[in-house]
Amino acid sequence: MDKDLLQISALFAGAALLLMLLATLAFSYFIVPQAAPTKRASWITGLAYLLSVVGVTIAIDTAEGSPKLSIPADILFPVAALPAALFVFLHWRWAFRRAWIDDDKIPEGVEINDDDWRTGLLRLAIVVLVALGLAMARFLRYEARGLF
Repeated sequence: MDKDLLQISALFAGAALLLMLLATLAFSYFIVPQAAPTKRASWITGLAYLLSVVGVTIAIDTAEGSPKLSIPADILFPVAALPAALFVFLHWRWAFRRAWIDDDKIPEGVEINDDDWRTGLLRLAIVVLVALGLAMARFLRYEARGLF
């Protein structure tokens, strides 16, 4: 595998993790604050993923002198950001679930609705597929114009 590709993939993964952690920290205060832990974690992680992918893709497109890779950065960044999105989702799900269980205001006998972690991952997967689909459409448009 190309050494530049590995280095840039690692850089993209680290940038994605940092961007998503900062975005989810901000989002956790005002996006679906009364939702169940899994639903809340999937919403804020999905929005942070989309925001970071769109932001970095625009930054890459406007930067000059970017290295030529065997895989375009429009496709590489959304893929490299997947492990970070999974980590951020699991972190926030754990934090929201712990806060929900430790909350004294919830009466006894009330269960955590929508607590299945698979539904949260499914929601996150849908957001990721939309981002990858948009990146692929952009790549195909570039290729049709002969820009890549």
